[in-house]
Amino acid sequence: MRKININKDNKIITKSFISYRELVMFLKKLDLYGVVKYNNLFSSRSQVLLGLPLEYQIADKIWKLDIGISYFHSGYNFSTIFKKERA
Repeated sequence: MRKININKDNKIITKSFISYRELVMFLKKLDLYGVVKYNNLFSSRSQVLLGLPLEYQIADKIWKLDIGISYFHSGYNFSTIFKKERA
């Protein structure tokens, strides 16, 4: 579980997310922009490019934030104010 402050244009909202997936679904509703990072995986037959959608990349960074640390993206400032791992 995470409780996150989301600040944009000097407006702060606080959201709670029980799971990482719930955070990803929330991020899909925001107007995010950026470049998807790809990992190159080579096999003997072909080259495969794997890339996580932008929402997953951002969610991963937000989910791993320590309390009091912020992450800024697309005009949004995300900061974790509560963090609890599942038992």
